[in-house]
Amino acid sequence: LMLGNAELNDIINSLATKLSNAMDKKGHAIEFYFSRNPDASSSLISHLLKPQKTVASRLGINLDYIFDEQKNFMPKWISREDIYLVLWTRPSIFSADESKRIKSESEDRREKNIKDKNIWSFLLPQALDTQHYERASRLILTRHTAFVNSFLAGSGNIGLSFKVLDGHDAMRAV
Repeated sequence: LMLGNAELNDIINSLATKLSNAMDKKGHAIEFYFSRNPDASSSLISHLLKPQKTVASRLGINLDYIFDEQKNFMPKWISREDIYLVLWTRPSIFSADESKRIKSESEDRREKNIKDKNIWSFLLPQALDTQHYERASRLILTRHTAFVNSFLAGSGNIGLSFKVLDGHDAMRAV
């Protein structure tokens, strides 16, 4: 799919409108990652030709001369491009009251761990400003999931499609 400036501006404006509610809140961010690698053209073309070669082989048709021609010709015109959008939700998403409550719970838990001589209390951070990782993580996860769902719905309404990657796939991608 090739876009001109006008089409790209339309997509950006539509997406900005759809996401205005989520992005008005402090704590959310969108990071864009774009990569263009012309050196990966040959391997990309080999990957794209694999199904065609498989079908030709199953049909008993020798089309190697056509596939070889495509391998030699297409890299001049095709380049591997990857675009990733990273959606962030940071602790600044919490209101002042929520932050105070998380800090208070963290302090209470720290004191209880010290009193109970819990071995884990020595392995986990004990600073007063350290959040209770489980509680804060669940709260952030809930807000982040809502943000991601809002993003996916908004982008889907304007004809964009995204695949949500798990942590392992995301790390492999970058």
